[in-house]
Amino acid sequence: MLHLGVYGPADSLTEIGVDLESRGAARRVALAQGLRDGHVLLAAEVSAESADAVLERLIRHGVAEDDIALARLDEIGPIKPGRTAASLIWADMSGRPG
Repeated sequence: MLHLGVYGPADSLTEIGVDLESRGAARRVALAQGLRDGHVLLAAEVSAESADAVLERLIRHGVAEDDIALARLDEIGPIKPGRTAASLIWADMSGRPG
């Protein structure tokens, strides 16, 4: 899974976000108000198979390449309540001592 972050004008990114989610190209799509008036941060999870099409759509709609970030996410799995000391903790994931 890839994490998509895009900064730009609220109107166009809202339209793009709705389209990506409705077509199934992205999930967990969210918009956060930017500090700059009329701008937002669009965040979404994108499958590796959809990444090229998503990037092409963003560029085609005039989003500057410098305003697009795409990063790979390593999914750990569902977090279950009540796990004991044998559960995975952040120090285990990062390889650093707690």
